[in-house]
Amino acid sequence: MSSPLPRAPTKNIVVVGASYVGLAVATELSKVVGEEYRVVVVEKNSHFGHLFAYPRFAISPSHEHTAFIPFSTTSHSMLPPPHTILHATALSLLPSSRILLDRPISLPSSPPSNEISYEALILVTGTKLSPPGTMPGGTKAEGVGYLRSSQGRLREAERVVIVGGGAVGVQMATDLATLYPPPLKHITLIQSRLLMPRFHPALHDLVLRRLEELGVEVVLGTRAEVPEGGWEGVNESGKGGKVRLTDGREVEADYVIHALGQTPNSSLLSTLSPSSILPTGYIRVTPSLLVCPSSASEAAELGGKVFALGDVAESGAPKAARPALEQARIVAGNVVKVLRGQGRESLETNTPTPAAIHLTLGFRESVIFRNPPQSPAGEWEGEPTVLWKDDGREDMGIRGVWERRLPGFAKREEDYHL
Repeated sequence: MSSPLPRAPTKNIVVVGASYVGLAVATELSKVVGEEYRVVVVEKNSHFGHLFAYPRFAISPSHEHTAFIPFSTTSHSMLPPPHTILHATALSLLPSSRILLDRPISLPSSPPSNEISYEALILVTGTKLSPPGTMPGGTKAEGVGYLRSSQGRLREAERVVIVGGGAVGVQMATDLATLYPPPLKHITLIQSRLLMPRFHPALHDLVLRRLEELGVEVVLGTRAEVPEGGWEGVNESGKGGKVRLTDGREVEADYVIHALGQTPNSSLLSTLSPSSILPTGYIRVTPSLLVCPSSASEAAELGGKVFALGDVAESGAPKAARPALEQARIVAGNVVKVLRGQGRESLETNTPTPAAIHLTLGFRESVIFRNPPQSPAGEWEGEPTVLWKDDGREDMGIRGVWERRLPGFAKREEDYHL
């Protein structure tokens, strides 16, 4: 007699967002949940985007197609069955632990529906940056098209202005100056405060020295006035534009890169629990990363089983991959405790650590920088950790990313185009 087929899971744990952190928490959950549970990741984009490569590939040609990795193929998947990644957009949360999608989806043992019920919900929706920090479209073809267009425009532009001195602005300025050193291009970076302002001032100093070594003009202490409609008018013309500064000066530009600000993707909560969204747009969470509304009725509706982590959550942790990956481990464990009916006092809490970054400063050179601790008054306690590296590659080791995401899959060049 043949063995009976295993029963399909009937209870869903829904993760919204298949970023590095979303996939990390989904993978952790797939290892520890019982067989009655299915981890369902809802992701609006067609492919996993290696967003750390976007700024580089918006400048340097021939690698752009490798920045987008399929979530699954006929033989490989980023999440083991019966757990799954669905291509859909989460529109809103509904009462009675349901989530509304923009299209009907089919799950085993369930009829097609625009709604998914959940036993626990994890929001890993991140923040939206201006391109190329994030891509303007949701498919690989749109992303590749955007990156190639950016490469072409930057190749033709003689005067490039970068507005913003955070990580994206600094990385693009140093990459541009490496690929097109002066006098091939005149590159100007504009920043109203210190460069890399979320870090100890020592990072500003070393980044400024590096930019000066590469011939990048750095304008500090003033802001660029963003024209109505953005910079597209300058960028479309390709020649003869100007960037007006708040101190009255003007900087000539053929192409402007906007590398300022990020918008939290928290609107999913706005219908069911608007008080969970802070005035900044980030999601209020407890130390155990449970979503924390200020309304008792909203808290009852969420039922103590909705979590948020990563960049969209106001957790006190730096907005970076490493602390968010630690949050993924914590949330996976806390979800299991919630499903078992254990009380809040049993949940593990998140303890923020000082911010750190691995910042590229050209195709080869980079620095690993870690802040020292800060006192409650905001004073630095000690010196930062600084480690210089000179082992980078123009493609940023992207094939290694494919191997980590889909082990054993990409064996031919054409595989990277899927």
